[in-house]
Amino acid sequence: MIQTTCLVCWKPIPVGTSRCKDHGYRRSRSGQPTPSYQEKQRRKAVVDKWIEQHGNICPGWNVEPHPSLDLTADHVIPQSISGSAVGELQVLCRRCNSARGGRNRIPSKKT
Repeated sequence: MIQTTCLVCWKPIPVGTSRCKDHGYRRSRSGQPTPSYQEKQRRKAVVDKWIEQHGNICPGWNVEPHPSLDLTADHVIPQSISGSAVGELQVLCRRCNSARGGRNRIPSKKT
């Protein structure tokens, strides 16, 4: 494994990072596990099927459905609250997905 050194203490660290764990290096900012190749393919298939059926429309999360070219697949029950890694997926745009975070409920629409 190729390594580089931390900018602060010069400890060996993986290439692509600039600091060790003690000085700010984190493997994942979200705390979520990195999806496997199979999981990425499963998510891509869900998004492709959605686009085929509905076009580039985000169903919205706490907002009305809207056009989006940046659709993502996300777990209906987030893994962060004990959802299954192979659980059901839903399609949202990246903005709605980020707004949803680890929540599992469907919020009431704002009026």
